[in-house]
Amino acid sequence: MFGSFRQDLIDIPDDKIRVLLVSPLMREMLSEALRWPINKPECELSKAYFVAMAKLCEEWLNSDIELHLPCATDKRLEQILQFTQSNLISADVKALCQKFGFSDRSLRRHLKQDIGMSWEEYRRRARVLSAIDKLDNTRKQVGVIANEVGFHNPSAFAKAFQRLVGETPCQYRKKN
Repeated sequence: MFGSFRQDLIDIPDDKIRVLLVSPLMREMLSEALRWPINKPECELSKAYFVAMAKLCEEWLNSDIELHLPCATDKRLEQILQFTQSNLISADVKALCQKFGFSDRSLRRHLKQDIGMSWEEYRRRARVLSAIDKLDNTRKQVGVIANEVGFHNPSAFAKAFQRLVGETPCQYRKKN
């Protein structure tokens, strides 16, 4: 079984863990699915509902976006990434290199090999993910959130957000 779905209802090409943006439709369908507990027999309505939901989940799973931060296998690199997450506004690559004993070039090379992205890319993604959390859980203005996560230029924030999420922060907030 995959969650409450029978395996024959949903075709997932691989078994990687995915993070999905929960659209209002998905949220409502998940909530409505609770009317049919797992231990109750299937009825025609529940069967049709879960077939439709499975098809939508399949579509959502095939259009997932990279809403996660990679982990490093090297302990020193993982410390750098954790420090970066804890200091999104003030983290600076030169200070990190000094603090953790890397040259700028060496840090870039090691991060690219270990997590597949540069430190700047990692920090930008961490900032956007933090912004998503704030957009979902606060009523703060988008500009305030941008500043709180380390973007001091609203257009740079909107561009980074759209590049990762596929829509602007305002569009994202309206949908969620």
